[in-house]
Amino acid sequence: MTYTVIYEDQNSNLGTFTFVSTRHDKNYAWSEFAEKYAEEGQEAIGIMPGHQLVYFASDISFTNVA
Repeated sequence: MTYTVIYEDQNSNLGTFTFVSTRHDKNYAWSEFAEKYAEEGQEAIGIMPGHQLVYFASDISFTNVA
């Protein structure tokens, strides 16, 4: 299962990190981020399962819809 973690670093900056967890379990994924992927000073503040894509107007090729 893919998870995206929102974290805060030691300078109070927010960031995100996306990874594939070895289990489909939010509790395990939270711990897995902390133990395997977080760099010094990074603390998870939220976790979201799956991938989310956002398209902006500049990404769209406008066509007529019938």
